[in-house]
Amino acid sequence: MNPVSHYTQSVFGRYASNRLLSLDVLRGLAVVAMIVVNTPGDWGHVYAPLLHASWNGWTPTDVIFPAFLFIMGMSIVASGLDTKTPDLKLYASIASRALKLFGLGLLIAVFYYPFGQEGFNWWESQVEEIRIMGVLQRIALVYIFCTVIVLNSKPLSWLVSAAALCAAYWAMMMLAPYSVLGVDMAGTLAHGNSFAAFIDDFFLGREHVYFDLIVPFAYDPEGLLSTLSATSTALLGAVCAKFFINKEASSIFWVALSGIVLFVLGDFLSEQIPINKTLWTPSFVLVTAGVSLVITAAFMLILDQLEVRGWSAPLVVCGTNAIAIYVLAALLSRLLIMIPVADTSLQGWLYSTLFQPAFGDKPGSLAFALVFLVVCYLPIHAMYKRGIFLKV
Repeated sequence: MNPVSHYTQSVFGRYASNRLLSLDVLRGLAVVAMIVVNTPGDWGHVYAPLLHASWNGWTPTDVIFPAFLFIMGMSIVASGLDTKTPDLKLYASIASRALKLFGLGLLIAVFYYPFGQEGFNWWESQVEEIRIMGVLQRIALVYIFCTVIVLNSKPLSWLVSAAALCAAYWAMMMLAPYSVLGVDMAGTLAHGNSFAAFIDDFFLGREHVYFDLIVPFAYDPEGLLSTLSATSTALLGAVCAKFFINKEASSIFWVALSGIVLFVLGDFLSEQIPINKTLWTPSFVLVTAGVSLVITAAFMLILDQLEVRGWSAPLVVCGTNAIAIYVLAALLSRLLIMIPVADTSLQGWLYSTLFQPAFGDKPGSLAFALVFLVVCYLPIHAMYKRGIFLKV
């Protein structure tokens, strides 16, 4: 038996038969893509599709995070959570999981110390001025909102709720008044000048957001107000799982068609409402959900109908332990920039002495990200072999 076949059989031999393969592969693809786009060898040399849009518009990278939320909504239904009777014990379990996710996000936020930098005050810089929101923090909040809606309403109401959340969010963005240096404003959608930015600056504080030096308002790309429309993304995933996810060819057709319809609708809506990830606009919700649905249909066809599965083994490993590999990658990437080597960081040294000379600027930067991904994958594969999964 060749090594590839042995590896593939070892993965699927341990795969639980009651899991939805296409969903795990989707989740694996999303988290792998997150790691690759987050860890280039040099941010000055990155291929355009691996960068976020500068403001309005979208790139393949902009689809990754909403895809993860879409998959989370699917997972809520695939796990059978929607069939359970809401009670105090269930809500406590939901709250516990959300708190763990939020806590892991805060752990990543404080995990930074530039060794060798004199006068650095870790407590003041990383704790007193901690970034409150982030990727895992948004996932935690969306998880709570989505599960509460799913548990307390019928499936068709999830779709209505998704539309209502987007509409309410956009109404506030367009109509809610706020003041800039004594001037009343409303409906502005600029970098650091929007109602969402105003909310972040007011409630989180300038020292606790990602864009802390922006004027007039510091804000966070995973901010408070846009969590409403981000919840719509997860609810659309829940609707998809409830109505479409099975192994029938007809289901695949409807998943793909729904994705095309949402994408076209979002693109049409973008004439009035710009596609913008940072603001998580309704058009962004529709376009990215459309892409997620089309990819879902493709995986259902390839994995469930055609049963072509060998290629997906690494994604299965990552998808069944997505939080573990994401947290590992986030901490390790920070460690690489914390350790000084020569006049740069360990990451900068590795890129400039190994990857850039061997492959060139942009190819070397991408090669660094891919090697970093492999390094992160190895311990996660070892965990998979031993049946160890990070549950939150």
